[in-house]
Amino acid sequence: MNASPRSIHWLAGLIVAALTASMHPPGLYGQANPTIESAEKSWKDRENRVRSATFSWNVRCTIAKGYISKMMSGAGAARLKLMGVRPGEIIPPDDYSYDIPSSFSLSGDNVRYVEIDRRWSASDHVFVTSRYESVFNGTVAKTYYPQGTPPATWPIGFVHKEDAHADARSISLRPCLLAFRASESKLRPFDVREFQSLGGKAVIDGKPCVELRRQNGNYAERFWVDPARDYVVVRCLETVNESLVGKMTIQYRADQGAGWVPTKWEHQSLSPDGRVLVSTNAVVSHYEINAHVPASDFEITFAPGTRVSDMKEKTEYVVKEGGGQRIIEKSEIGATYAQVVNSERGEALGKKERGLPGWGVIVTGALGVVAVFALLWRRGRRYLPPGRPGGSPN
Repeated sequence: MNASPRSIHWLAGLIVAALTASMHPPGLYGQANPTIESAEKSWKDRENRVRSATFSWNVRCTIAKGYISKMMSGAGAARLKLMGVRPGEIIPPDDYSYDIPSSFSLSGDNVRYVEIDRRWSASDHVFVTSRYESVFNGTVAKTYYPQGTPPATWPIGFVHKEDAHADARSISLRPCLLAFRASESKLRPFDVREFQSLGGKAVIDGKPCVELRRQNGNYAERFWVDPARDYVVVRCLETVNESLVGKMTIQYRADQGAGWVPTKWEHQSLSPDGRVLVSTNAVVSHYEINAHVPASDFEITFAPGTRVSDMKEKTEYVVKEGGGQRIIEKSEIGATYAQVVNSERGEALGKKERGLPGWGVIVTGALGVVAVFALLWRRGRRYLPPGRPGGSPN
């Protein structure tokens, strides 16, 4: 996973979103392009050969000094205060490097992704381990923090409204999804038909490659594919106002069943002035092609106590023992997590908090903070900028 961040980059993405949302470069659709057609055919052929796969890899991630505090500045002063971030605090105080063990399973249009990441705890002023799980079973996408994620110390779950994988546009999964599901609309990072082949070429690792380009207002993506290796993507560049803000390289090995399999990738997010904000280097330790993957791998059952935001059904609830739901009403805004779990529906503010010391974060406000912080974090370190064709995940 892994892969990409931005503070200034993320803010640049918002500007791009405002300027280019829902835009598509004119004249791309319906025009024959031999390179695009050949790439799409090769990707579809490889998708048909690889019906399932499992991967494990480790990511070495380095976050630049001050990157997180700049990224979180978009959350607003009130939310920063609720998170425990002190005015003027520099997060992290120095460059910070750590490992992210990751795993990925694929079967048809079903996907599971797990990573053991780290999040900044503003209350403890240190990085803490945070497990993240993401599944898509072909119709429903869920994401889950089973041990919580700062500032929440309770489990957090999301049911996403789109009928697509929530991490389809994640930099972390880009190499695997481009390799094996680049033509599957619910999983692909982008639609290759939105790109143009303008004749650009480059020699990368001694192999002649062809450039594909997509322009969206001030934002541009440039991908290089290798025709001799079934049009695998070997390099990706992202620019805003012609300034490089993201770059990725992918290495492959030949595989009898799959053709070509990604084994290493590197990504950097940069500020417009060229400073590296976050760098990630992933190395695959194990993979299997067309292995049996049980259907249960693509389901998440939220544990009792999990605070769930169901964006598909537009409900908020805490999972009760036995699997029931303690619905959270709008009238309960201002209640703590403990008040919610220790009261009946609609009565959280009418009862006194019982026990569970240290859980005094406002439950509704806290979930908003958690959602914003988690989304900023994942977008900032691993998501492509919002507002481009295809949108961004919730």
